[in-house]
Amino acid sequence: MRVTFTVTKGTNEGTEFSFDQYASFVVGRHRETQFRLSLEDRTLSRFHFLIEINPQGCAIVDLKSKNYTFINSKIVKDRVLLNEGDEIKAGKTHLRVSIEKREAPGEVAYRDDHLTPDIPGFRVIRKLGTGTTGTVYQAFDESRRSMVALKLIAPKLAVEPLWMKRIEREATIHRQLAQRHIASLLDFVQNVPQPYLVMEYVSGKTALGLLQETATAGDRIPIARAVGLIRQTLDALAYAHHAGVMHRDIKPANLMISEVEGRDFVKIIDFGLAGFFVTSDLSRLTQTNMLMGSVGYMAPEQMIDSAKVNSKADIYAVGATLYALLTGMTPYALPTGKTSCIEMRVEGSPQPIERFRQDIPQELVFLIDRVLSRNPNDRPDARTFQDALAPWTNSSG
Repeated sequence: MRVTFTVTKGTNEGTEFSFDQYASFVVGRHRETQFRLSLEDRTLSRFHFLIEINPQGCAIVDLKSKNYTFINSKIVKDRVLLNEGDEIKAGKTHLRVSIEKREAPGEVAYRDDHLTPDIPGFRVIRKLGTGTTGTVYQAFDESRRSMVALKLIAPKLAVEPLWMKRIEREATIHRQLAQRHIASLLDFVQNVPQPYLVMEYVSGKTALGLLQETATAGDRIPIARAVGLIRQTLDALAYAHHAGVMHRDIKPANLMISEVEGRDFVKIIDFGLAGFFVTSDLSRLTQTNMLMGSVGYMAPEQMIDSAKVNSKADIYAVGATLYALLTGMTPYALPTGKTSCIEMRVEGSPQPIERFRQDIPQELVFLIDRVLSRNPNDRPDARTFQDALAPWTNSSG
């Protein structure tokens, strides 16, 4: 899918902005916005609206702008899917939308999530979950004689050549990642009605599950245990970042915890693949508790422009995950009034962690504050962060 925005009225009249990959980005006057409109138009907010391009289409969300966002002369109140020929008005700027879509060919096998897919060479056991990129099943691999996790790529993605080329490139890279705390990607099969990934099956519970169990019991995860989980996560990220690979969506739900010799053992799942569409959460920021999803762990720069982030965005996400494991909260609360979540995250500060837990050592508080800095350059790299956490755990990481 290719989406083009043409400025039909305003200072940038005649300018075109074209996108042919899935992404999300903020439009406005702020210096950090990728899609930056005229500074001379004072009726335009710094963070005016969000554009989200994902497998379901192209959507727009107003970011509590001062003078509103309009689609075909109607105020945007909720998430709105854009169509060919729509007219966007923000301040004095008008843009025309052009969308070139690729339609899915006929019926695609396995597209009903309520049915157990029949995949040659695999015996499907159960569905593990469904996300933006597809549905994951636990299955027995007849050739490998072992349990695996199968991710069936969503049909709307399978017909997108750019997406398939990108996932093939990412799959090739991630198959070469051999690190004990990274769940392995074993294969990527394309020449079938619905492509699928074969991944290492990891038993146990997610860090989110641990967090929920602990909260239900009215308890807190001990500092040493939370830090131990994070040090193992950072061990994997240090290895991956050295290889030039990012995860893009570190959060408690993507950390699997199993027990090895009576101790926690972490494996990161969905490495490098989940983050392609994590930004689709941005369009639902007004929903209750939305910050507990991927957005709650996302670096500010990733919210502004999902395409232009580096490994320091993973570091921020790890810091936010540690914050959550220690407190049961994400660093930022949902905003109130006319402040948008993105504006709060880009220009505000996290809630002091001491507000939710007073037994955290001050040196650890300072370290978490540093990792959650709005400036990526202030954050340490993965190995430095891992080493700095050593005093608060007996785990070797």
